[in-house]
Amino acid sequence: MAIQNEKSPLLNSLVAEQIVQGHVARQVLSIRRLVDKTKGVISLRRLISELQTHFALFTRENYVCFDGLPYDYEPVMLQKMQEMSGKGAFWGETSGPKAWSTSEMAHAAFDRLSGIAANNRSRLDKLPKKLLARVEKWLNNSGADELANWSNDYLAHAGSRERRGLREAQITNDKITVVIKNVSRVTDALSANILRDRGGLNSLMATAQFDKFEYLERPILLDTQTEDASKVWYELSAERDGWVAGVEEALVEDLD
Repeated sequence: MAIQNEKSPLLNSLVAEQIVQGHVARQVLSIRRLVDKTKGVISLRRLISELQTHFALFTRENYVCFDGLPYDYEPVMLQKMQEMSGKGAFWGETSGPKAWSTSEMAHAAFDRLSGIAANNRSRLDKLPKKLLARVEKWLNNSGADELANWSNDYLAHAGSRERRGLREAQITNDKITVVIKNVSRVTDALSANILRDRGGLNSLMATAQFDKFEYLERPILLDTQTEDASKVWYELSAERDGWVAGVEEALVEDLD
């Protein structure tokens, strides 16, 4: 909307530059952290690597019961039904040893991931390694590594002019959006499916705890404040120009 309004204060060069570059920097550096391979950091790359190392632990029993759910949910369900018979509607437990419905859903989820039929279930069933291979392929093809490499030359470090060429450093909002979409799918596959974090991602847009558009209808600077702001600008400019005064004299002082 600011672009459509030729008199919008957001079109001020300094303000626009900070909005655009600040957004790009935050998005790209956040994506860079997600694909960091350094040991000891928290990232999707490290998570996939650790899952590959310990994937043998992902048996059906561990998948269902790791946080206290019953493995055999039917006896628990029957006991609950008998206790509540004739007492009307009731809320079943969703966690712990009496949460039979949650256990039933966990078994069904494991069935889908493993391709094992419900009538062939075993406590020692394991998830196929191809699940992790597929998720890793999604991450490799997400475009995140490209942005991370670009950030090395443009944001995190000062690369040479050749490495920071405009064509290679042409990071657009659309490209960032595609990467976030792909990385979100990787995250959801790992957390909501393989690691069975029942919360999932649900809402990808942050829920602001404030009025997102508060004060945006107001001008940034009143006409009467322009002169004072200009005065402060030139005072700061003169002060900073003075920081390098006398450098040569200080450099050669007492060299003899």
